[in-house]
Amino acid sequence: MATKKAGTKGVGARKATSKVPVRNPIIQPLYGRPILDAIKRGNMAEMKRIAAQARAHVKDVNAALSKLDASLKK
Repeated sequence: MATKKAGTKGVGARKATSKVPVRNPIIQPLYGRPILDAIKRGNMAEMKRIAAQARAHVKDVNAALSKLDASLKK
């Protein structure tokens, strides 16, 4: 009797795709606490990295909000 081979395809299997660009492999929430903690530590390189990540994130959020507003007006 033939048996079915276990694999990744089948019921509930999904292809791993992501439309979100990866900016930095280090995931860090960009809200007040990590930013304030970086300031307290005084590590200039860390503060610059977090500032750049936060600015890029805010830019992405603003772009997404603009698209959302445009679709709400339709």
